Amino acid sequence: MADHFHIFWNCPVIKPYWLSIITEIHSILGFEIPNSFDGIYLANIPVECSVRDKYLLKILLTASKKAITKKWLVKDPPTKGEWINIVNDLFRMERLTFSLRLCSEKSDNYWSKWVLHMKREVT
Repeated sequence: MADHFHIFWNCPVIKPYWLSIITEIHSILGFEIPNSFDGIYLANIPVECSVRDKYLLKILLTASKKAITKKWLVKDPPTKGEWINIVNDLFRMERLTFSLRLCSEKSDNYWSKWVLHMKREVT
């Protein structure tokens, strides 16, 4: 019987997923996060990280966990593409929320690295 720690972190099937997500986050934010349970699940974020980067990192990590829960009873792990779709959904909702609060520039600031990364992915 597998427990939550095994399913979300320790299972050999999920390890490549985490490696791809960590690599992607490094590409987006420009700094590495530890490939550890503390770094990923407890969001043990580097102290020197800016407020903007912390905000986006928390969203990226939350999306990575959500991708796992969406495939809870499936043998195959989530893919980077599924993770990107979840982050894009969150991006659209955040942009709408900030727009309704009349502070779109704040959203643009928080999400600028994601938008830049997605433009690089397309080209």
